[in-house]
Amino acid sequence: MKAEVFGGEFILGAYEVALAHALAAIAIEPTMQSDRGQQIAKAMANGPRAVDGRRVWWRVQQDIAKPPAYISIAPGEHRDEPPTGPKDLIMELPDLDEYPTLTATVSQLVEDVKQAVSQGLLAPGSNAGLLATAARLLCGDPSKAFPGRSDFRQAAVQLRKGAVTLEGVCQRLFDSVLFSHRLPIVSFSLEMLLLQLQAMTALWIDGHAEMDPVELLPHLVRRAMRVSATAVQLQLRRVGLGNYQAGANRLRQAQTALTYPACLIHTQLAIHHYWTASMLCKIRSDLDLKMTLEYGAIPAEEGFACSRSGLPSEGNSAEDRIGTAITRSE
Repeated sequence: MKAEVFGGEFILGAYEVALAHALAAIAIEPTMQSDRGQQIAKAMANGPRAVDGRRVWWRVQQDIAKPPAYISIAPGEHRDEPPTGPKDLIMELPDLDEYPTLTATVSQLVEDVKQAVSQGLLAPGSNAGLLATAARLLCGDPSKAFPGRSDFRQAAVQLRKGAVTLEGVCQRLFDSVLFSHRLPIVSFSLEMLLLQLQAMTALWIDGHAEMDPVELLPHLVRRAMRVSATAVQLQLRRVGLGNYQAGANRLRQAQTALTYPACLIHTQLAIHHYWTASMLCKIRSDLDLKMTLEYGAIPAEEGFACSRSGLPSEGNSAEDRIGTAITRSE
């Protein structure tokens, strides 16, 4: 891996761009899931799209406790049930260990930066912040790699005391947690939604530090529904639609950004907003809520997949379908 282009010319800042991109990619989901997703994507991209006129569907088993998914990339489509058409062909993925992980990519980039410093191509201390983040994400201990839950606990205490505004504390969390990679984006989105719902309903959850946010979120919604079902569903509907629309806007901004740092910021925010919108769909389904959402689960998940893979979106309404394979992590 070289930070050189145009016949070996060294381009100042190439290491920073490459490392920033790799860190953002590895921090979308917990590290093991990010690595696995990267290998699956590489394996499908290198495999056949069709065999003897039959469309290839890859059987993807991401979690042994859950049924497999079936993914085609020509065109992109995800199914929960095995395709059975005469023109469909289900194939098994090859040995994924043959494909590089995001962890290996980040590790190699760190070594490249260190080598560039030793050769005098970069000044000592260059990219110190990115290198520190890389060291944390590669430490092998999830609690140390992603320590951002403590930021949300502190924010909840401040909101409960009335010491800060919800808008102000959310902006601070974007800067201190999301863009600093102190939580995977999917975990950040879950924590942010939980914090916002607590603030909007004034129903604060004790024991937040010890409990799993995945369990806390439906618990909070059920609790709020007992107080005012209509008001809570209206709030959830607004949060869902707001995030879905924000995801579409951020994705368009990423596609037209004039600088790479701006593109990266918009992309991360698009991933966050689309994932939040998809979580609201799941909550509605799991709790059998009667609220109406102006978008569906599939468009929200497609927006998430589109954002994380950098593919262009052709539209953002509930009727528009983005042509990309969806790899779910729920």
